[in-house]
Amino acid sequence: MTPRIAEATHPAWDRTATVIAMRLQPAIERSAVLSREVAGVVAFALRPAALLALALGVWRLGIDIGWTQDFFISGGLLSHWQVWMMLALCVQMTAAFLERASRPAKE
Repeated sequence: MTPRIAEATHPAWDRTATVIAMRLQPAIERSAVLSREVAGVVAFALRPAALLALALGVWRLGIDIGWTQDFFISGGLLSHWQVWMMLALCVQMTAAFLERASRPAKE
């Protein structure tokens, strides 16, 4: 019975994969740390954007109620308060997700 080629080369592939993984591990760890830092910065920047969208939604709602007048967008999709409120909610949820992702993993 003769050994197959795949059986003979299998241990070599395992060693190669192990060596590559060991050499790439520091770069992967550095990129993970950088990704967490970037996610934290983006989450920090999104909070004021969510507040701005909420303020615009309240302003547009105030026009419908009759408390304010002359919203700067008079027609189209962005002229509705529901769109601004939903946008504020989505931006806030995205910021919360990114903030949670920016925390280091607990081991």
